[in-house]
Amino acid sequence: MSEKPRTSTTAVVVLAVLFLAGFVVLRWVEPPWWVWLPALGVLAVAGVVFARFAAHAPRHERFTLEDRWATGLPVSEALERIAVHFDGDGAAVHRGQEEITVELGSDPKFRFLGVESARGRRAFPSTLTVTGAAAEEGAVLSARARDDLGWYLIMRQGAPRWAAERNAHLIDTCRRLTQEEAHEAPEAGATHLGRLTAEEPDPGPGPMDALNISNLVRLWTAWLIVTVLLLVTEVDVPIGMYAAITGVAVLLSAWLWWAERRRKTKWAARHQDLR
Repeated sequence: MSEKPRTSTTAVVVLAVLFLAGFVVLRWVEPPWWVWLPALGVLAVAGVVFARFAAHAPRHERFTLEDRWATGLPVSEALERIAVHFDGDGAAVHRGQEEITVELGSDPKFRFLGVESARGRRAFPSTLTVTGAAAEEGAVLSARARDDLGWYLIMRQGAPRWAAERNAHLIDTCRRLTQEEAHEAPEAGATHLGRLTAEEPDPGPGPMDALNISNLVRLWTAWLIVTVLLLVTEVDVPIGMYAAITGVAVLLSAWLWWAERRRKTKWAARHQDLR
C-alpha cells in the first residue's frame, strides 16, 4: 500500500520564493542597521522551519503496510510493551492514551551510510503508528508502518524493497510482542517478512548511490541561494570568501563521487568473491 506525500513540491517552491522575497524587501526598504539584526534573525528561523518542512515533501508516494490483530493483553499493556521495546532500540516514541507513534532511523544517515552495513540498514527512516481498542477478551490492535524518506529527484532502485522489508519487520515485531503464542518461532509464511521473501527473494544489499542526483541538487541549490542573496543584498563579501564557499561545494561534490565509486568498487569485489 502507499500513501501520498504530506506536502507538495509546489508548496516548497512557493515557500522558497517567499523566503528569498524577505531579503529583497529588506534591501528595498533599506532599514537602519539595528533593524537588520532582528530581521535577519527572523529570516534565519524561517529558513530552519522551511528546511524541516521541505524535508517532508517527498516526490514519491509513501510505502506503507497495515495490519490488524487481536491480543489477550489490555490496550495499555500491549502498547507499553511495544513502546518499551522500541525505546530500547533508541527510537523516538510518542505515547498517547490509546495510540503510540514510533519514529526510527534518519534520512540523512541512510543516504550516506548505505545498506552494506548494519548501521546503514538501521538508519532507514520509518514511522510506525499503533492504535488499540478494547475488546471482550483483551484488545484489538491496528498497526501502520511507512517509510519516512525525504526528497529524491530520482528514487533509488532498491528503496521500495528496503521499505517493504522495514515495514514488514516492524509489523511482525508488534505482533510478536503482543501475542501470547509469539514466544514460539512462527513459520516463514506466517509473517509479513516471510511472505515477502517467499514471493520475491531478497536479492541482498546492493551498492548505494552516494552520488544520487537529489543530493547534488540540494548542494548546488544551497550554493545558488547564497549567490543570489549576495547579489540582492549587495553585501561586500571578499572574493576569497565566496571562492571558499564555491570550493566547499566542489569538494563535497567530489567527495560524493568518491564515496559512490568506493562503494561500487567494494561491492563488485565482494560479489566477485562470492562466485
